[in-house]
Amino acid sequence: MYVPDKIGNGGQMKEGVRQGGGTCTYKDGSVYVGQWHMGVRQGEGTLKAPSQGMQYTGSWNNDMMHGKGTMFTGDEVIEARWVDGKLNGRGTIQKGEEEP
Repeated sequence: MYVPDKIGNGGQMKEGVRQGGGTCTYKDGSVYVGQWHMGVRQGEGTLKAPSQGMQYTGSWNNDMMHGKGTMFTGDEVIEARWVDGKLNGRGTIQKGEEEP
């Protein structure tokens, strides 16, 4: 998943990179709130990406959706496991009117 350049941040910094919990806003209006390690999204967090019509809440590894998570789109709620930013294995998809 491509996320445009960062334009602002709040949260913990260590030696000039994000470390621990924090918030980052991107040029396209997307906002990530969650854990960081060595400047990349790592651990638990939520990415709200209105321009892409989605929201993902769950595990991150090396700046990608990785592990158990839930993605909300305008049409679907997807609860599944993710590997390197892609759906992997079994999960559930429900139709719905969830707001990303």
